[in-house]
Amino acid sequence: MVSKKILLLGDGAVGKTSLVHRYVEGQFKERYKATIGVDIFSKNVGGAELQIWDLSGQEHFVSVRSKFYSKSDGALLVFDLTNQKSFDNLGTWVKEAVEGVGSDIPMVILGNKIDLADLIVIKDDDINEFSSQHSWKWLKTSAKNGTSVEEAFTTIAKVL
Repeated sequence: MVSKKILLLGDGAVGKTSLVHRYVEGQFKERYKATIGVDIFSKNVGGAELQIWDLSGQEHFVSVRSKFYSKSDGALLVFDLTNQKSFDNLGTWVKEAVEGVGSDIPMVILGNKIDLADLIVIKDDDINEFSSQHSWKWLKTSAKNGTSVEEAFTTIAKVL
C-alpha cells in the first residue's frame, strides 16, 4: 500500500485537530486541547494510506515542528475565517513548509469555521489573491458540521 504524508499547518486554535478528527473519526470534539508537538492520524483512501501529521501551531514549538517536515508529500494550510491574524500568518507557514520540504510541496488552503458565518472577517477576494500567487486550490470548511472536510482531504490526495 502506498503511503502519503500530509502536514496540517496553521496557527494554534484554527481547527486543525478538529478537522482531522472529523475526517478520520467522523466526529467533532467541543473541547479545545492544544497539540503538543505532533499527533499522527491515518486513513486508507483508494488503496493509499494518508498519514496526517497534525503539527502544533503554537509559536514556541517552531524548533520542534521543523523536525517533522522531512519526507512530506503535501500540506493542508489552515486558517480561521474569523481570525484575521491567522490568515495574515499564512505566509509564515508557507515559508516554514518550503524551508522544511522544498518549494514544490503541494498545498491546499482551508478557511475553517465557515459555520460561524456572522463572525467571518476574511473576504473571498483576499483568499483568492493569496492562493493564486501559488496556484493552490482553497476551500471553506467546518470541522463542527463537516462542511467540505472530506473534500479538503480528497483535494490534497489528488494532487500528490
